[in-house]
Amino acid sequence: MKRIITMNFLLVLAFSMAFVACRDPKTNIITGAVTDIDGNTYDAVKIGDQIWMKDNLAVTHLRDSTPLEVERFEGYGNCFKKDPYGYYYSTDIIKADIDSPRLCPSGWHLPSKSEWEAMIAEVSSNSDWVSGETTVAMALSAVPSTCTDTLLCPYNTCGFSALPGGFRVRCASFPPTHISYNMSEANRNCYYWVGTINEENMDPYSVSIDADNGMVTLKKTMQTYPLPSTTFGSWIIFSNTYMPVRCVKD
Repeated sequence: MKRIITMNFLLVLAFSMAFVACRDPKTNIITGAVTDIDGNTYDAVKIGDQIWMKDNLAVTHLRDSTPLEVERFEGYGNCFKKDPYGYYYSTDIIKADIDSPRLCPSGWHLPSKSEWEAMIAEVSSNSDWVSGETTVAMALSAVPSTCTDTLLCPYNTCGFSALPGGFRVRCASFPPTHISYNMSEANRNCYYWVGTINEENMDPYSVSIDADNGMVTLKKTMQTYPLPSTTFGSWIIFSNTYMPVRCVKD
């Protein structure tokens, strides 16, 4: 009798372990999914019917080998670094890519507003990814470096692995005598370009993922210079901005 009970317990335990494995976000990961023109290889993650890069784009040339002027992450004591944040691409680069897609590797493209919305809706509707304390923003965000026990940190449940790299703003004096680049929201919020023009001001949208406040927000860029103080605190960022990119499979 004890043997039968033990066997039944083991079967239940094995089934439970298999079920947990199926829920592991790593089962959605496609290792080495695509390589760009510079030779960088990226993992991808399947979310619903879409396949997204799991890593930020780090290419310095278009598909036709045209070189790009890109920026690096600046944080942690003004240290410039590429990994794991990839490169930061300007408003002008993104607008040109929307007109003629050449930034992402062949077979991939800059995700549109509707594709971002579909991905976010897919994550929000999945109770294995968003439940209890885990918000959509947390489900999309990489586990913070301050978390020593991933079981107690309900982040990155869908495997998207968004990084809090903030964005870079190109600043100039007025009248213009010099140009500088300043980081904003580094180590706090995740920002990504959207491959759709906002017709209100003819700049691309962007997406902000704020895990601390549990918010995923579609933002507009704004062709205003110098920066008007009245806009601080609103859901608006400015032109002359550099942000990371995630590509989605065609």
